[in-house]
Amino acid sequence: MIGSWQERNRFALSRRVHLNIAIFLASKLISQSNLFMNVQNLFQHGLKGGLIGAVALVSSLSSGDRALAQMTQQELDVNGVTVVASPYQGGAMHQLLIVEQLTNARACWSEQKNQIAANQTITVVNPLLADFDFSGICGRATDSNGFSVRMGGRDFDWRYTMQVVAQNGDLRLIARSTVKSQAIPDLLIGRVGGSTSGFAKINLEPGWRVTRRVAQGKLTGHFYLTNDRTLEQVMATMQPALGTPITSPEMTPMAPVVFPIATPVPSSTPSSMPSNQPLVFSSPTINSVPPSPEVLK
Repeated sequence: MIGSWQERNRFALSRRVHLNIAIFLASKLISQSNLFMNVQNLFQHGLKGGLIGAVALVSSLSSGDRALAQMTQQELDVNGVTVVASPYQGGAMHQLLIVEQLTNARACWSEQKNQIAANQTITVVNPLLADFDFSGICGRATDSNGFSVRMGGRDFDWRYTMQVVAQNGDLRLIARSTVKSQAIPDLLIGRVGGSTSGFAKINLEPGWRVTRRVAQGKLTGHFYLTNDRTLEQVMATMQPALGTPITSPEMTPMAPVVFPIATPVPSSTPSSMPSNQPLVFSSPTINSVPPSPEVLK
């Protein structure tokens, strides 16, 4: 009897340990408290049933990633798209703006070289979207709904948020990691080559380019900052350049700045990306998740 009681005790203890481990792992995978409580209740009704329920819930949460895995990309003419540091707060800060020339009806932007120091020359960009109705002529993206990072054929979507950061007399386009893991570090995507309070072209780092997202065979208005290398390969090239963390200045939300456009002019060219709304440059959304400690100097 004693041996049987001890054996039952060991079995109960082992079962509790496994239950606690399973609950802990599920809590790490499922961030929403109500889902976690449901998993915990399932565990209380049996380890086997709990594990099945946890797998089902985690599987449902990963459906978004499976959908992203089905996305593909379309190459763009490098001369038909520009990546811009767009000023706000009176030029004290910048955010990412991507402009694409859809047709040759009118120019969507102009560029001019500007030497700002003895060894520094930047490309000043003049967005012309406020001068005319750019529907069907120009495409543009100004926030995280309009662009994301794609590496090695994988869409990183919410895992990165794009920021233009002032550092060492330069404006740099940084993909900020929203994941608390060194496995997904911050990435340097491009540089202006100097500092300015106005619009300026961002020169992408070697290996990076702009493409368009294709969903279920249909071209969308979403842009990718694309690199054919995998995240691991990109990280490997980063290692020699890792240094002092890039610190973003405090960003104060501001009301969107609306640039009125001219009276719409009918266009015979159909729009592949409708944009009949006024051009709006707003302050970027501030992500509440702190960036990872891995940064690129």
